[in-house]
Amino acid sequence: LSVSDTEKTQVRQPHGYLYANAKPARAVTVTLGASYDHYEEGDLDSNSFNPKLGAQWDVSDRVSLRAAVFKTVKPALVNNRTIEPTQVAGFNQFFDDVNGTKSWRYAAGLDWRMTADLAAGSEFSYREMDEPLFTDDGGDRFESRDEQFHKLYLYWTPSERVAVNSQLSYDRYTSENGIATEFDNLPKKVRTVSLPVGITYFSKSGWFSGITGSFVDQDVKRSGTATQADGDDSFTVVDGVIGYRFGKRLGVASLGVSNIFDKDFKYQDDSYREFRDEPSIGPYFPDRTVMGRLTLNY
Repeated sequence: LSVSDTEKTQVRQPHGYLYANAKPARAVTVTLGASYDHYEEGDLDSNSFNPKLGAQWDVSDRVSLRAAVFKTVKPALVNNRTIEPTQVAGFNQFFDDVNGTKSWRYAAGLDWRMTADLAAGSEFSYREMDEPLFTDDGGDRFESRDEQFHKLYLYWTPSERVAVNSQLSYDRYTSENGIATEFDNLPKKVRTVSLPVGITYFSKSGWFSGITGSFVDQDVKRSGTATQADGDDSFTVVDGVIGYRFGKRLGVASLGVSNIFDKDFKYQDDSYREFRDEPSIGPYFPDRTVMGRLTLNY
């Protein structure tokens, strides 16, 4: 039994949805919704009713709470665009999953503006996924994956020209033992803890510069039949950027350097769980990388 080679298949996905926002109290907003998907691709033929529930509570002018629980089916999007609401209570519904993946997400968050110059918050999220496999023997076949993502963030502007930001993140991905882990190099577990701390300076003339130091600790486990590496590593990497903002919001030119000190390390990026049309770029590079960027608005 093996995963089928990539081939052209016809995709049919009749889809409907309905959302409504209600305010049972002045400071509370509740989101109720549902969608229905009938997904057909090759031998996969799946139906799913997807409830949505979210709530936002402005406890005070400085503190707000958010929570949500919802089910989603990853649609086959054209250019990754959809007119369906992509968030419930501020939490993303759609990820770069395999088309047809069914997922439940449970999430809660706290946003706290402590002073005019200092903001902090936290977010806790758990996803349960049933990911379809397109195999040579046909029929509907799903495997289970789980994701946890938790973060604490801090934003500080000690002056009108300086901004400081930091975010402590815990990311854990696990997959059941199955076809994808045994034959397609999918990791059985990836656990990543990261702590970036950055500072950026903005001058009156339009110039800006910034530097970010990131501590990363990661552990990756694969099956004994996998042909890709696993293991663990801890490292600290430093990135920098310098740039200029054109007047009248005409655009931005910047030059960035990732891994300034050319530090060598092992890091598993998110390519194993992203299925987007365009290639993704990881946040950390094991080699010094210089990138120029020019954005013009007209």
